Amino acid sequence: MYNYGIPSALKAYFDLVVRKEMTFTYRNDNPGLLKNKKAYVVSSMGDETKDEINLVEAHMQRILNQIGITEHYFFVLDGTSDQHIANQKSATLQTQIINLLNQ
Repeated sequence: MYNYGIPSALKAYFDLVVRKEMTFTYRNDNPGLLKNKKAYVVSSMGDETKDEINLVEAHMQRILNQIGITEHYFFVLDGTSDQHIANQKSATLQTQIINLLNQ
């Protein structure tokens, strides 16, 4: 997260991916053209998330939904500025990711 948003390199990537009539359309009620795809998003932040809404996750969900990727999984490792917290959360996330991929 940079300044409450996604990093500029990730934004530039989505600017290349989100293309009318290639990944979305204005022609119907369900505009996304990338059906039956999954997205796995791993993010990290130095501070612990205090808000109920993760702004990066909300931004990413909106973009992914627009292009038709409605099955998305977010793994947030926040609090990386504190090594003890980061180690605890990292172990939990690792277990969650392994369990999801082994389904």
